Parts: sequence; structure tokens; C-alpha cells
Amino acid sequence: IEIPDGDLPGNWPDKVRLHKNHIAEEILTLHCPSCSQAFLDFTNCFALWCSRCDTAFCAYCQQNCRNENNDAHNHVFKC
Repeated sequence: IEIPDGDLPGNWPDKVRLHKNHIAEEILTLHCPSCSQAFLDFTNCFALWCSRCDTAFCAYCQQNCRNENNDAHNHVFKC
């Protein structure tokens, strides 16, 4: 599919728009490994906690840390 330089995203073919959205929403957006809640941004520590399902996980590798006393800090230290 050829897209001319300067063409606006609203004019892109549906297939291109579908792939762009998949990349942005599923690949580039961090998700909770348990419930798939999206995390748009976070700061400092890579030991994250999901407010939807109370799961701790590692932002580096997406490892669910529920079996590690639901605390991702030790995992992040070793990751």
C-alpha cells in the first residue's frame, strides 16, 4: 500500500489504520499481565501495581509477581 508523503492519517486505507492502531495499542502500550489493563505512563520504579486487579508486575519483562508476595521490587532488582 502506497501512502503519499504528507497524507493525513484520516485518508489512510483502513488496513493501514488497523495496523497502526494495533501497534500503538497492543505493542507499544504497557499492559497488566493479569487483566490487560493499559498503563499509559509511569515514573521512577519499574515495580508496578495494577489498580484494577491488585497484581504486582515488572515493567521490564511483564512478569506477574503475584506468587512473589505480590511485590515486584525483588524481581525488578534481578531483572
